[in-house]
Amino acid sequence: MRDLYLREIEMHNRRAPTSAAAFFALFARDLRELMQAPRPGLAREPIGHILHAFFGWGILPGRQVKFVQAVAADGGQVRVDLEAPAGARQIMVRPVRENGLWKIADISYESGDSLRAYYRRVTGR
Repeated sequence: MRDLYLREIEMHNRRAPTSAAAFFALFARDLRELMQAPRPGLAREPIGHILHAFFGWGILPGRQVKFVQAVAADGGQVRVDLEAPAGARQIMVRPVRENGLWKIADISYESGDSLRAYYRRVTGR
């Protein structure tokens, strides 16, 4: 997770977008399918409520993010500590092995919400 987050932070801070294929390849198949599903519930999300998949709520392009550390946590998760414009953040990443590669099964944010929960809400699945 350390290398993945370092790469994502570097690209974010340089405003160098990744391709959609490269982005979705980082996620487990079932989460990827959920992320790519139609989003009829997105219209009900509060205006300005923006989720960055790797860093959490409110991290807009151009807002600098700094990697602090990644450490093993309970339940096979990895805690990623970041410094963002609004202060320190702790992101919990749940990795899973899929076809011999590590993929992201879910990411939980300090708000208590997770990437999977967000996409379930906006897709209605």
